[in-house]
Amino acid sequence: VYKLHNPDLTYPELDRYEGCGPDDPRPREYERSVVAVLLDSDKWIDACVYVYAGDVTGKQRIESGEFRAA
Repeated sequence: VYKLHNPDLTYPELDRYEGCGPDDPRPREYERSVVAVLLDSDKWIDACVYVYAGDVTGKQRIESGEFRAA
């Protein structure tokens, strides 16, 4: 989790990188969403995440999150 010091400048750059900016064609592979996340300090915060927008039906969930090891 990173705290952005200038989100109005950073999010458009990240959106372009992830292919979900306003000028990127649909369907998009990722969409930016706000979700609640639990920090190591046991504090909940809202954070922006890029969520895969494709179909995951029948795909195996990688419980560890380490996709390179899967």
